[in-house]
Amino acid sequence: MTTVDNISSARTLITILKVTGFWHWHKPEEKSGSITTLELCYRFIVHLPLTFVFISLMWTEVLTSKSLEEAGNVMYITMTETGLLCKIFNIWLMGKEAWSFIDELKKNKQLQMRTDSECKLWLEEHRKFKRVAFSYIIGSLVVAYIAFISVLFLSKYELAYGYYVPFEWKNPTKYWYAYFFDMIAMSLNCLSNITLDMTYCYFMFHIGALYKLISFRLAALEQMKEVDVIRELKSIFRLHKHTKRLTLECQRLVSAPVLAQIMLSALTLCFSGYRLIHVSISIRIKIFINMFNFLGVMAFQIFLFCYYANEITINANHLTWSAYNTNWLHYSKSTKNLVFIYMEFLKQPVTIKVANLFDVGLPIFSRTMNNAYSLFAVLIKMSN
Repeated sequence: MTTVDNISSARTLITILKVTGFWHWHKPEEKSGSITTLELCYRFIVHLPLTFVFISLMWTEVLTSKSLEEAGNVMYITMTETGLLCKIFNIWLMGKEAWSFIDELKKNKQLQMRTDSECKLWLEEHRKFKRVAFSYIIGSLVVAYIAFISVLFLSKYELAYGYYVPFEWKNPTKYWYAYFFDMIAMSLNCLSNITLDMTYCYFMFHIGALYKLISFRLAALEQMKEVDVIRELKSIFRLHKHTKRLTLECQRLVSAPVLAQIMLSALTLCFSGYRLIHVSISIRIKIFINMFNFLGVMAFQIFLFCYYANEITINANHLTWSAYNTNWLHYSKSTKNLVFIYMEFLKQPVTIKVANLFDVGLPIFSRTMNNAYSLFAVLIKMSN
């Protein structure tokens, strides 16, 4: 049978997280005190000047703005960076839980593929996720760097992403100090943001794929004899129990960043649209295109969270249909009872709930877009 790396899609993401200081270098329980201290120093050196100071300067620029239009030019990216802070603190505070979660997905024997057909299914699901992750990461980086390139062709000195600069920078010499700090800090923040996004999405993707695997095994019962069906049903029950527990762990890991993303995204999209309508297309076509690209990336970012959470619900709900489609009518009474009990258990809805406030799914994506438009309309009315 073909061997499968259960977490192949997460390998590259975890490597990037280690380089950017968001993932433990070694298993938390086995780390020495010196390694722990080195990790903390590395995080401090990397993120104090390039993340925390940079975001503080962005908020300073917002708070010292003299008009709503001036604040709106910086607010859209400041909200995005504020959402990044929530993701950073969440992965740091729950680093051990995240490591244990991935470690179990990798090593738990209950979660391993058993046949070539299961391996084929698993590899196909991971290929789809890798395509989405690659497209999102490369697309986001391209959008970020297009902004840095485009400002070089403007007639005035401007920064790709505005922040408070504590010196006069609009001159040929000092402009480059502000420009390169902007580019280096935003490069790190952009890479951190999109990698954390896809890591949290991977947690949800893997849970959704496990429910699809359970459905696949239920469909295979149709080709088995009843003696084998009983044994396989017990194995499916154990797998479902593990998956249900992992779903709750996944919910704890993603709840805070998803909540922050959904709440701040409406404001981000609102201020992005506000800046967009104040840009003259004929005069500043480059900035207009940058803002339009940014809006697309932001909308896709929210969609990814909602989509993978929705996939968990859809795949879990499909289990009832898969169980019903087995040859249960031809089983003995005791075997029928096993199927009935399992189908009763499946009536409990499986969702990713955020802070016990709402279930994450595609309806939340639509609602976030509507909220963003409503805030945008209010902002336009206030500025008139």
